[in-house]
Order: sequence, then C-alpha cells, then structure tokens
Amino acid sequence: MRRILKLGRVVLAAGLAVGAAQAAVKEKVLYSFHPGVDAQYPMAALTFDPQGNLFGTSSGGGAYGNGAVFELSPSAGGWTEQVLYSFTGNEDGYAPQGGVIRDKKGNLYGTASGGGDLSCDTVGCGVVFELSPKKGGWNYTRLYAFVGGDNDGDLPTGKLVFDAKGNLYGETIHGGHFDGGVVFEVKHTKSGWQERAIYIFDISGGAAIGGLVFDKAGNLYGVAELRSPEGTVFELSEKKNGTWTETDLFGFDGDDGSFPAAGLAIDSSANLYGTTTLGGGPYCFGDYGCGNVFEVSPDGNGGWTETTLHTFTGGESDGQSPEGVLLLGPSGKLYGTTTEGGGDGCNYGFGCGIVFELTPGKGGWKETVLHRFRSAKDGKQPEAGLIRDSKGHLYGTTDFGGASNLGTVFEVIP
Repeated sequence: MRRILKLGRVVLAAGLAVGAAQAAVKEKVLYSFHPGVDAQYPMAALTFDPQGNLFGTSSGGGAYGNGAVFELSPSAGGWTEQVLYSFTGNEDGYAPQGGVIRDKKGNLYGTASGGGDLSCDTVGCGVVFELSPKKGGWNYTRLYAFVGGDNDGDLPTGKLVFDAKGNLYGETIHGGHFDGGVVFEVKHTKSGWQERAIYIFDISGGAAIGGLVFDKAGNLYGVAELRSPEGTVFELSEKKNGTWTETDLFGFDGDDGSFPAAGLAIDSSANLYGTTTLGGGPYCFGDYGCGNVFEVSPDGNGGWTETTLHTFTGGESDGQSPEGVLLLGPSGKLYGTTTEGGGDGCNYGFGCGIVFELTPGKGGWKETVLHRFRSAKDGKQPEAGLIRDSKGHLYGTTDFGGASNLGTVFEVIP
C-alpha cells in the first residue's frame, strides 16, 4: 500500500499573482528507483550525514513491498544506493512517509504510518523506529507503537524533530478523542523510550501532517490542515508542570491560502515560513487557487501577522500545489518544490512540478523557477522539501518518474 492518506480539498480563493522567471540551472537525476526489492515512491525530504551520504524513506518497495529506508553514497562513478531496512508491514510498521533524522552517533529515527500494534484499526496505527549502524548492516528497534483511541495517535506522517535533550516530537493525522490527530513526545528515560500525547486536537479537527519546528525558547510550531477555517498555524508552549498549551497564531480563509500541508521553517528571529496547497488566487482548479508561500511573524505586541510572499499561478510559467517544507537559504532566500505546474505536457496537463527560489527585496519577493520537471525520466511530482549542501547544491526526491516511474533522487545546481 503506497499511500495511506490523500486528503480531499475544496476551497474558494481570489487574488493576484506574478509570473516567475526561469533560471539557467543544471538538474540531474542521481538515482531512479526500480522494481523488485528497491525502495519505491519516496515522499519525504532527505537527510545528510557528515560524509555527504543521503538518507531517506520510501512509502513503498523494499523486500516486502511495504516501504524502506535507503542510503545514497557519492562515488567516483556517480551515486550508489542501498536499502538499509525493508518494512514487513507487521509489528515493525509499513509505509514510512516522513523521512528520517540523524543523531550525532549516526542513529536514524523516523515513523512508519501503519503497522505496529496490529489490534489498532486491524492494520496498526504506526510506529516510531530507530535504525542503528552496526558492523555489516543496521539494527532496527521499534521505540513505540501507537494504539489510537482517546489518548494516543494514529497514522504518523511528518518528519520527527529533536529537542535540546534528544527527545523526539511528531504528529499523527488521526487518533485522540475526536480523531483529529495528536502531537506526541517520545522521551528517552532510564527505563527506555516513553511516549505521550502532549496535545490532542479537538472536535474542529487537525490533520497536522507536515512536521514540527522548535524556537530557541522550546516552543513548538506546526500547521493543521483541516483546523477551522481552512487551516491554521499553531504554537505549543510547555508549562512548568509539563503540560502543553496550544495557541492558534493564524487561520487561513482561502484568499490568503488554504490547507497548509507542509511543516514550517523558522529563522533566527522566530519568523515562520510555510506554504498552502490551494487558495490565493483564481488560477488553478477553477477558482480554488494554486497555493501560496506565506510568512507568520511576531508583531511585537504578543500577536502574529501573516504576509503572503508569493501566490502560485500554475501553467507553464509557475508551479502549483506545494506540499514540501521550505528550505531557508543564505541572504534570507527560500527554496521549495511544488507537486504540479511548470508545463502542460506532463501529468495529464497539470504539470510535473517545479523547484523554485524566492528572493527578498525592497519591492517584495521575487520568484525564480530553478527547474521544471518535464518527463517521467526526469522525475515528477516532488512532494517533499529540499536540503542543501555546503556548495549550495539542492537535493530532493520525486514521488513518481524516473526510469521505472517509481520515483527519483535529484540534484539542482543553481
């Protein structure tokens, strides 16, 4: 089962947008996933280690067809791919969608959207796992299996995040008293890893799917795609007694974007940057809009202000429907991907997606399209965000495309 969830979206939007410039850059496919025991359909952002190796997850493929963790290593002849772990679909989980994060010892941590406790929804509510390097391979450890219900999560999808003490935090789409999802903590204790739901979304719903970020004070920030009215940016703050308080910082209404599906990026001044998959202008899907890039910033008086930085227009000149977390680059630049747009000759006329750059200036933000995905071999529909190496090269994944239409890992050199 490649994908567990694809949320339907219905919105109304209105606004204006400006076409994008095209940059002369170089893009190349580093690896195309193939049939058999290989990883397939990567949906998450990649992670570097200090040696320049890339690590990621795939929602399908592997030895059992239930997803995998893979590594790409640079070599003189190109890049070599290795499947580090194949999920069986049972107690160890299946269909990982959130990627992995790495600690200083080289251990990898991630979630699988299903599997685990198989009494939960008959197929399991998902797991948190660790992969540890050992001589000749990797050791898999299940840190926690979700059980759903009133007080626990079900179906984790976003990338995990560390706090200052090495504890893990993430989100689930379902679970909790109203099945609106939870924000969870997996804490490292003397007796092992212990999980608790630190916030349960109420009856208005949540669908927090993009991952979380910390600020310097230890507050957590994220987005809830289905929280009223058409998605929200929220903050979680921990009290002295260990409980967490949730505050909605901004709610989208369609004109300023609808349904933020990706997590947030945060700068040193605690400004938050993100995307909405729809809304913002009468360009895509009838009047539903192509999505926005936005900033939510503290106003100095205890409140928050939202600013639309770019409204996508789709078609040949621009992208539409961004779903990946933005990357903060030098000089305040933002980098990202869209799942569609960039050309009418691909993906049934919706386009195969783009890689874009947003540059701040006195007159506002200027968008530059760094790459348009044009064909199956080139890769198509990048759902994840990007990472950047010390040379400024960008790396990402496409969910489809490549030599076998099972996804790719690509590099863009601005």
